[in-house]
Amino acid sequence: MRKRSNTKEIVLATLRSHDGFISGESICRELGVSRTIVWKAVCDLKDEGYTIEGVTRKGYRLVEETWDINCEAIDDKLNTKVFGRSLECIKKVDSTNAYVKRKAEDGAPHGFTVVTDQQTQGRGRKGREWVTHKDGSIAMSFLMRPDIVPDDASMLTLVGAIAVADALRKFGVDACIKWPNDVVVDGKKVCGILTELSMEFSKVSYVVMGIGVNVLETKIDGLPDATSIAMETGLSLNRNELVACILNSFEKYYDAFMSAGNLKPMKKEYEKLLVNTGKEVKIVEKDVERIGVAKGIDERGKLIVDFGGKKEHIYCGEVSVRGLYGYV
Repeated sequence: MRKRSNTKEIVLATLRSHDGFISGESICRELGVSRTIVWKAVCDLKDEGYTIEGVTRKGYRLVEETWDINCEAIDDKLNTKVFGRSLECIKKVDSTNAYVKRKAEDGAPHGFTVVTDQQTQGRGRKGREWVTHKDGSIAMSFLMRPDIVPDDASMLTLVGAIAVADALRKFGVDACIKWPNDVVVDGKKVCGILTELSMEFSKVSYVVMGIGVNVLETKIDGLPDATSIAMETGLSLNRNELVACILNSFEKYYDAFMSAGNLKPMKKEYEKLLVNTGKEVKIVEKDVERIGVAKGIDERGKLIVDFGGKKEHIYCGEVSVRGLYGYV
């Protein structure tokens, strides 16, 4: 787990425990340090994005938690055992997935996570571009070293989708899932997930999952099916708290998946969130389009589609699925 300096940690905890001002002298007594050291800790916290008010003869008051991508702020909200406990926050990176893959090759541990404020060469499914802009989105990737066969790795993408939807719902966002792994709000995409696998001698060496969430954007050009949480709900979610919540949720579902070896423990929950369930969908495979009714998923995450009384289990790697009259 990442740790602040003890002084900063205590100063921040003290400020959080008071609704109003607390004198610098009181903080000095609690820490047993000088006013200069307390002042320096407050300055460092301000540099991390915390809004702290200082008034002569009153002391200090925490006005607002940091909104900048900040490892310590994420760590404060984590209740995981593994995911995010080895954590890096980077101002700008080419691709979080590429970064984690480089770290994986250097021996980074299971659960290693990177979060960035800006991603310049991110990719989505089928090689589509996923660029995140400063101060608006979350771009994060984490490393898994699961003891599974390669054919099982695709199920992890659905684990990621349900974890993100679950996390957003904890903030009051009515998030749903478009099979297999797009998280949507009011029928538009707010989150994309890209899972990449590395194999060695037909065994899984590691898996990297990248998650991009449009959080605070007020405008998204050129992507009619995309939106942000702020645009759809008016909510301004703290990105650090959301990152921590996603990691907390993912570890819960990941552990259930690994115990069962499939998606059975979360199948019903996933189907409740599945925006396609009971609706006509267009299955596009190569140049062939078919229309059927989505009935849910099986225990391996394949979409069950009824084509005029004949049910088929559709594998996500083979097809594209869209709503009959639009994105969902």
